[in-house]
Amino acid sequence: MKLSISLAVSALLSTAAARTPGPAGLVYTYDPADSHSHAVSDPQSVTPETARLILAQRAGLSYSYSLQDAGEREIQQINEFGSPRQQLFGGKPEDEARRIFVLVDGVQDMNDFFKNPPKGVKSFKIPDAPSAECNKRLYDEFESQARSLPWAQDWRREETGTPMDDIMIVSTNKEPLAASEDIATPGRITLMHFDSVRQTLRKYGANDNRYKEALERSRSHFTEVLAIAQRLEIPITIALMPYAAKNNRCYGAPPAKSRRATPEAPLSAKPSTTLTSATNNNNPDTSSIDSASVLRGILPACFSSQSACEATTRNCTGHGHCRLAYKDRDSDNKPCYACSCMPDIRKDKDGKNVKTTRWGGPACQKKDVVMPFWLLFGFTVLFLFVVSWGIGLLYSMGEQELPSVIGAGVSGPRAK
Repeated sequence: MKLSISLAVSALLSTAAARTPGPAGLVYTYDPADSHSHAVSDPQSVTPETARLILAQRAGLSYSYSLQDAGEREIQQINEFGSPRQQLFGGKPEDEARRIFVLVDGVQDMNDFFKNPPKGVKSFKIPDAPSAECNKRLYDEFESQARSLPWAQDWRREETGTPMDDIMIVSTNKEPLAASEDIATPGRITLMHFDSVRQTLRKYGANDNRYKEALERSRSHFTEVLAIAQRLEIPITIALMPYAAKNNRCYGAPPAKSRRATPEAPLSAKPSTTLTSATNNNNPDTSSIDSASVLRGILPACFSSQSACEATTRNCTGHGHCRLAYKDRDSDNKPCYACSCMPDIRKDKDGKNVKTTRWGGPACQKKDVVMPFWLLFGFTVLFLFVVSWGIGLLYSMGEQELPSVIGAGVSGPRAK
């Protein structure tokens, strides 16, 4: 009886400990049109699924997300903390696309990281915040969606000084991005992920100077970006995620595939599958293209337009993007668009082991198997060499002459 009671008490204690909510994440938003708002001391609580929709809308990536399962409260929170509605008439898509999204992972003290929020800054919290793995998955999802934006022409990564931090800029301009261009240029979506704070805190502890330096470095980046956003009136979103978050409940399932929807209808219940821009009426629609399907036949290496390249190669099968390769001077500067393949980089939880998959072909549909080929070829050659050496060794042993008297000193059977 005592044993059963002790088991029941221990089970209740473990259940209570399992249900204890973890630390909360804190998200700050700044909109130039809402300059009279202030960050409250007790911000609203938002679920991870709703926070994902809010962050996607504020990052300008709401075209592939749905509000089908959202309730009235969730829609109200999205309207309150999401980005301002886009202009129906006037304004350029690249002007609307000028946004900044910052994700800082591993913040131990939220209030110490952002002490005095200026005017125009609102905030909401995510109780029992998702883990660092979920945050990295969300950032990778945003990065993939940003590269497939309908207006995206080019993108690049900035150097941060540490491999655990990531800054990506997506551009609307057709010209290649230069290192001197900054994130405040019109037609830029900037995504930032600072994970060095969490990695340093986990490795060295909160009292180590290296953790304080990593925290100060992220804070300086954050302060500089916030100052640029306020000066140039750029919407910015800063998500601070706690260090001890171990919640397995992530932000929800990612979109089944990237859909190119109309930019004027963010977070629609059913994303549109056609482009309604007046300037692209003559271009083939590439929204319903399945990048995972197999391309058959011989593909040309050059296309006359970017839309033709995207339609024929199915957006480079999701492994790159179409861009202007060159202009043929012998044919009146006829443009040649081709696929620029990008490698798929996968990291483990610690960010140490990196697996890179490279792609090739006119549509980036062919996996680079150079290393597996040489490994298999080298092993085959080595195996054939060992077998040949063994056969030759046995053959050489068979050619050796036997002694003249094999049975010397051996007496035969006696006759009875």
